[in-house]
Amino acid sequence: MMEHSQNLNKEGKRRDIDMIHNKIILAVEDEPDILYYLKLILEEYEYQVITAEHGKKALKILQEGDQVPDLIISDIKMPLIDGYELFKIVSSNPKLNHIPFIFLSALDEPEDIRLGKLLGVDDYLIKPVNKDDLLATIEGKILRNMKRKSVSKKFDKLYPINDEEYNLKQGENLGKDQIYLLRVDWDDIIGPHLINNYPEKTELPLEKMGIQLFHAINSIYGQKKRLERAEGILINLKNFKVTGYAYFDSYNDENCRGGEREYMFAVIAPQISYYQSLQIKSILKELSSSVTQNISLEQKKIKKYWKTVTNFLIQ
Repeated sequence: MMEHSQNLNKEGKRRDIDMIHNKIILAVEDEPDILYYLKLILEEYEYQVITAEHGKKALKILQEGDQVPDLIISDIKMPLIDGYELFKIVSSNPKLNHIPFIFLSALDEPEDIRLGKLLGVDDYLIKPVNKDDLLATIEGKILRNMKRKSVSKKFDKLYPINDEEYNLKQGENLGKDQIYLLRVDWDDIIGPHLINNYPEKTELPLEKMGIQLFHAINSIYGQKKRLERAEGILINLKNFKVTGYAYFDSYNDENCRGGEREYMFAVIAPQISYYQSLQIKSILKELSSSVTQNISLEQKKIKKYWKTVTNFLIQ
């Protein structure tokens, strides 16, 4: 039995590796030797590599090229446009803001990393780059992004609707009435169910959306332990013309199977960029810590964190 399980795990890993072959990576680095090294390694592992010597050239490639990269690896300190400025520009573009970023940093740049943490960036590789770390980080980022797309498709299949049935108001200015925060808990008998949402009045079927979102993510990530590892996921809910960011966690509950009760916080808005999702993750992580201390959150606390999220999204 154990050998069979190990073989299944190996087959799963092989499938994952096969899935990421030929994915497109944009490498941005102003040091020619490092850029060549990155290109050499990535092409050896069957990635398609596009290179740029600085952020300005990278932007031109992104804006004028006919291929959208699956991931961007960027140095921080570069002439013309540095890595963080590139990150912010890409994240503000609706056609590009889903692309994951990995930053390269020198050991003597702790201040740059601290700045990145404030932006919400959490993936750094220290130069000189270790080959195994590079490949593992890239693989993880791309696979998570692929699963994100799978969840979006799964949700749309679970919840098909007419284009005009529901959708948030689309306009140039994002308003607070277009942003929602909700909590869904797992119950061993009835499955996922809505606990809180704010604002409470909405034309969107938030309860059904929350339940189907929970089901869709669970079906892609598998059973509970793997779901926990997902932590947070950014999802495009095309049927509703909105984007959702879902954050999963759990707390000890002896009445639940396995001794833990899982729950999900989700933010729903017309548009959430990859950069914004990193900030939302930080906000929901803080909110989630309140659940472990006080399982029944008061509505005023949900409202407080909704205000934090909306103030950030519409600033």
